[in-house]
Amino acid sequence: MSSTSIATVACHPGHKVAPVLSDGITTPSALLNWENACDDFFGSSKDPIPDDKKVSKVTGGLQNTHVSIYVRNNRACLHTLTFADFMAELHETFLPTNWAKDTLQKILAAHMTLDQSFYNFCTEIVSSNNFLVGGPLHLSDLRIKEQIFNNIMEDLHKKLEESPAELETLNTLPFQKWLNVISEVNVKMAKAIK
Repeated sequence: MSSTSIATVACHPGHKVAPVLSDGITTPSALLNWENACDDFFGSSKDPIPDDKKVSKVTGGLQNTHVSIYVRNNRACLHTLTFADFMAELHETFLPTNWAKDTLQKILAAHMTLDQSFYNFCTEIVSSNNFLVGGPLHLSDLRIKEQIFNNIMEDLHKKLEESPAELETLNTLPFQKWLNVISEVNVKMAKAIK
């Protein structure tokens, strides 16, 4: 029975059984959440699950009507895939044709707004980019930094460019540290305005 709600993921607290992808509309977010839950399930197994058995260990958790029918009808082929290839197959089969391009376009078109903190702006961009992991459109940390920096509020941009040497050092930091430093500058600027 299909639903017009978004598919969700349910996990056993100790990851003792495969995670469940519920009935509903299959979205990039739902598939990413299910994939992450499967990785937790594999990692929590008392005995390591061989790569060639991972897909068969989790397909029972696919309670989404459309996905479960597809898996049942293609079980022999799908169970021979690596988990990464299986996830790629699910993306190709159950997501809209241009979902990855649309997601990348959303990232490239995003601009920080006046009422948005730097941290929240980054979180939106990074969350969208996470859907693209493993595919050719996923942006590297360097490319994400460039995209974010070029689309932040002008006053924050100018503040960061006041010291080219500090900016150069800032840009060598790992992504999360880079984000935290700029977030601190953004918070200080916001407090100074109040």
